[in-house]
Parts: sequence; C-alpha cells; structure tokens
Amino acid sequence: MLATPPGPARPGPGGASREHDRTGPSQARVKNTDGSILIVEPGGIPGPSGIAGTDFWLTMGNLMRNRVSLLLIVLCGAVFVLVPSPAEAGGIVVNDPTGDLLAPGPDLTRIASNNDGVNLILTLDFAAAVSPASAGLANSVIGFIDLDVDNNAATGLLGDDPDLRSAQGGETAPAFFARALGVDYFADLNDALMAGSSEVVITTTANAFTTVGLGVLSQPSAASLQVTIPLSLFSGGPVAVGPVVNIAAGVGALGSQFISDVAVVPEPSSIVLIGVGVLSLLAHRAHRWLGSA
Repeated sequence: MLATPPGPARPGPGGASREHDRTGPSQARVKNTDGSILIVEPGGIPGPSGIAGTDFWLTMGNLMRNRVSLLLIVLCGAVFVLVPSPAEAGGIVVNDPTGDLLAPGPDLTRIASNNDGVNLILTLDFAAAVSPASAGLANSVIGFIDLDVDNNAATGLLGDDPDLRSAQGGETAPAFFARALGVDYFADLNDALMAGSSEVVITTTANAFTTVGLGVLSQPSAASLQVTIPLSLFSGGPVAVGPVVNIAAGVGALGSQFISDVAVVPEPSSIVLIGVGVLSLLAHRAHRWLGSA
C-alpha cells in the first residue's frame, strides 16, 4: 500500500496547527504544535481537538454502505411481508374479508387445509351460523373446495376451466378464479343426497369428473363446516399428495344458482411488485453513489 504524503499544516481549535500523515496501513498520526502525537486507529475518533485520519473516513464510508444495504434489505423484506404467506403448520390458511359477497348467501371468512399424514382436513369458517345442505335450512351451504393436492399449478386444471366450472354447477365464480391452482380434485359440499358426506371428484384422466370417494362432512362449530378426506382415497391418482395441499372455495345458499362468496390464495398485487422494483432501483443507485464517494 502506498504511503500517504504528509499533509499541509492545518489550523486547529484556538489557532493551533497540526500535521497529519499515515503511520501505517491502518493508522493515522496527528501531530499537535506542542509536539504531542496522537495515533488514530481505524474508526477511532480522537478527543475534541483531534482530527480523524484517512482510514477513519474509509471506515465510516464502509459503515454507511453496510447500513444503507441493511436498511434496503429490511425495506424489501417489509414489502414482501405485505404478500400473504398462506403456509401454516403444513397446511394452507386463507383469510377472506367479511362482507365481500357476490350474491346473497353465506359469507366466507377463512378457509384452511391441513395434511396430518392420515387425513386431509378442510375447514371453512363463515361470518354467521351455517348449516349443511342436508339440513334443508335457510342458512344451508352448497359449493365446492378445489384441491391442488401436489401444490403444483402445472398439473390438473386451472380453476376457471369451463369444464370444471360446469361440473361444479355453473359459471358464477369471478373471472380468472383460482387460476394460480392446478385443480386435481374438488370436494362437493352438497350432502343433500347423503347426509354427512362430501363427494371427492377427480378432474383429469379418463375418469375426469367422476366421484373417486367420499369425505366426511361435519360441523365443528355453528359458523364452520369441515370436510375430512382419508389420504388413501388419493392413492393411484395422477399426482402424489404433497405435504401442503393448496385450496380454493366457492359457496352459495341452498336453492340459489349463484355463488355468494369465494376464497383463494391471493397472488402478489401489482402495487407490491412496483414497490419491490422501486426499492431495487434505490438500492442500485445508493451503491453507485456510495461507491463513487
């Protein structure tokens, strides 16, 4: 490393002058007019009358670079937190806003799937009390739960596939509903013909849209419905069941031709993607500015 030549005399506080040079690759020497010498280590700041050497400013520059990088990383992390992370304890949990109805009928507030190694447990929570379709009441629920059993959108059918919509009872779900899923099966919530049962329907292969087995439909609370499907039911299917089963749901009132509410794992919104892009640009410019400082 080249030595730094002695700098010119500089006036210090009270009219005193100082000379400063480098004593080594990692030290700066400050000489007062009274003959005393002060050695400044990298990052060290001498007393009120001292002058930091070159290494001090290099150290401060590196520190600022590190702090800006850390700040940008934290900000980027904060933006990604805005994107819902649905995985919870080996399953999927989707919270749905209250009051976002498409038509009069049951209002979903939460859907969840949990693969416990023996059964696939699907839970639907509602804003008010509900009943299964077999009860024949005004608050009875019909509908479906889409199952992406391998959590792979490249297998199965897209959630808005016309044939899938027809098999599930119509075209009243929103456009592009569940396009991020590859629907391998769906569970039918209408147990009117067989109380306490949910038909599990396959969506692909030569037997597409036929029932492959039954799940158990139960009601764990007044405002919840639950479908429990043995994992053995999926044995021999077109795809293997993974530890996390992605889901979407559409529900309506018994006797209605319209879906009243849907819930699906959300995709990153455009505002979040824009935020990530802006932060990336700021990070690039900050590094260039600090690098040239």
